[in-house]
Amino acid sequence: MTQSIQNHLSQLDEWINQHYPGVNENLCPGASADEIQAVENNIGVLFPEELKELYQWHNGEKNNYPPNIFANYDWFMPLKDVVEYANTMSGFEQQISEADFPAWKASIEEEIFSVRGPVKPVIFTKHRIPFLDSNGDVQICVDLDPAPGGTVGQIIEVYNEACSYQVLAPSLPDFLETFIERLHTGYYQIDEDDFLVPVKEDDDVTPWGMPDYLKGVEYTYIGENDVSEPIDLAGINEGEEIILIGEMGTLGSSLDVTNFGLIVKSGQEYSCIATASETKGYASISVRQFAKIRAIIFHHGRSSMTEYEKDIGHIEAELYVLEYEMLKAKENFTLYMKPWWKFW
Repeated sequence: MTQSIQNHLSQLDEWINQHYPGVNENLCPGASADEIQAVENNIGVLFPEELKELYQWHNGEKNNYPPNIFANYDWFMPLKDVVEYANTMSGFEQQISEADFPAWKASIEEEIFSVRGPVKPVIFTKHRIPFLDSNGDVQICVDLDPAPGGTVGQIIEVYNEACSYQVLAPSLPDFLETFIERLHTGYYQIDEDDFLVPVKEDDDVTPWGMPDYLKGVEYTYIGENDVSEPIDLAGINEGEEIILIGEMGTLGSSLDVTNFGLIVKSGQEYSCIATASETKGYASISVRQFAKIRAIIFHHGRSSMTEYEKDIGHIEAELYVLEYEMLKAKENFTLYMKPWWKFW
């Protein structure tokens, strides 16, 4: 072990034995080098040395209920659960582009995302290794693919349900050092239910705002003249790709597929289907945004269609969207030609 990690883990052992001995029964024996390598091979990423050393100390905790050493109701995940989480989430990896800075900036301005520090607001990437979990909702991860200005190996908190992403510490040793300091200063205490919990609120209540790496990012702007003229779909050959720019209308979605309207000039609206398997940026679709789509004529015989797509064939989708880009309007204009309630 490096001296830094060894010192931190020794201090943790000492504190546990003196103040929270029940944790020892919940901690698993340390993982072997072979066990760690098997996990690396499974999820397709190499662990940094500090993370290997943490798992060589203990391979997580047996149970995700107290006593748990890392406080805040966080469970130290065994390697088998790290693998399970990664495999479960891998389907989300390509849903949002990992370099779509304009879309991220727009989502923060519209208060869809909350981001603090140089972290990418993506649902999942294999280069983000969770090691603490809170009720399946919030994960503390080692981030091997930070946003510009970040540090490889930084520790981040990912709260996908709340679209909240933040940097907690520049490295795992720094994260452990802060945690141990808080143990010694009484920031954490053991409550009547054997939870290790903070006894005071953090003083930092300042708004998160726009992270530095997104300041100065420019959007693709369009004007009303950039919106597409209606296209006669009957004259389009099967498999031929078309490009349309318009405003997002009706919207309905599931985990795998969404259907939406795209309104172009003269109020012409096309019914579209986009799937997670083929469409980047899937999670950023929302009503009243403008978008540029690349699509083909929808037909029910697509070999890649999901069962859900087949089930919703009754919506009479016209276009199967292969790719789209969210756009910003230069002026405050809208293409809606019908009362809003007719879109639901």
